[in-house]
Amino acid sequence: MTPFLWRIADLTGKDHKHVLSDVRKMLGDLGFMCAEFSAYVRIPMPRGGFRQEEEFNLPKDLTFTLVLGYDVKRSEDDFYSVPANVKRFVTAIRKCATSPRNSA
Repeated sequence: MTPFLWRIADLTGKDHKHVLSDVRKMLGDLGFMCAEFSAYVRIPMPRGGFRQEEEFNLPKDLTFTLVLGYDVKRSEDDFYSVPANVKRFVTAIRKCATSPRNSA
C-alpha cells in the first residue's frame, strides 16, 4: 500500500519531502506536536530490502486543510465555510486512492 502522503504529493504535484514540511508547519501552527500524528513506514526497495519513510496519519479535517492550502490561523468556523472546493478535492482523492502511485 502506498503511504498516504505520497498520494497527496502526487495529487498536488509536490515532492514528498515538501508535503512532509507542509504537514509539520501546519501542525506547529495549530499547536499540535508532530509526534501525535507521525509514524514510520517500511517502503520496499526495487532490489530487495526496505527503507523507512516518515508518514503522518492525519484526520480528515487536517487533510482538507493540508490539501486545500487553507489558512489554519483563521477561526474554525471560517474553515468549515469554504467547502466550495471540497467536492473537487474528494473526487481527486478518490481517483488518487484507487490508482497506483506513478513510478519515477
